[in-house]
Amino acid sequence: MRAFFQSHLDPTDRLGEAVFSLIMSLGFIGACRLELSEADNHAMLIGVFGCNLAWALVDGVTYVFAALFERGLRGRLIRNVAGASTEEQALQHVADEFDERIESMTTAEERKRLYTAMIEMARRAPKGPTKLRGRDIVGGLAVSLLIVISTLPVIAPFALIHSPLVAMRVASAIALALLFIVGCWWGHMVGANPWKIGSIVTGIGIVLVCITVALGG
Repeated sequence: MRAFFQSHLDPTDRLGEAVFSLIMSLGFIGACRLELSEADNHAMLIGVFGCNLAWALVDGVTYVFAALFERGLRGRLIRNVAGASTEEQALQHVADEFDERIESMTTAEERKRLYTAMIEMARRAPKGPTKLRGRDIVGGLAVSLLIVISTLPVIAPFALIHSPLVAMRVASAIALALLFIVGCWWGHMVGANPWKIGSIVTGIGIVLVCITVALGG
């Protein structure tokens, strides 16, 4: 399963989906805690899982559209480069696309060499319309599956613990612990202090949950 996610989602996607899933779970639990007299374990289990399942479906579809959009932008750049009447015009098309991303890390001469190589590749690239690919769909499924899997440890207490109040507390503790673990993983990936990043992600998650509950979400 880990290899499947690594093959179809980059670390940013994996991190973001896991964090959002846990924050949504915490928000739902926090909102229901305010109406504890009306909550029971079955309703909580169905509510948290249903909320995140809906998010999983929406985000999976969004991932597919985002992949199409990104590839469409590349296709537009290829067409612009191929249709440029001069080398300077082709260079300008590429610069408009990439200068903001790499200007701080390169010199003007380095960018010109890089853009010239990119122009040669763009001229050799196929210029057909942007089409949906199988890997787009698999990536969307991976996003949905990751969100669902991230939800399972949080809803487990509602299936295993009789008291709704205790189940809510345990579920919230599990979600916060998972947020901390995900934050530590993030810190490790970017070469920062894992404990510090884990604490920051958890703190931000708590603040966002409080805002969500306060706004009625």
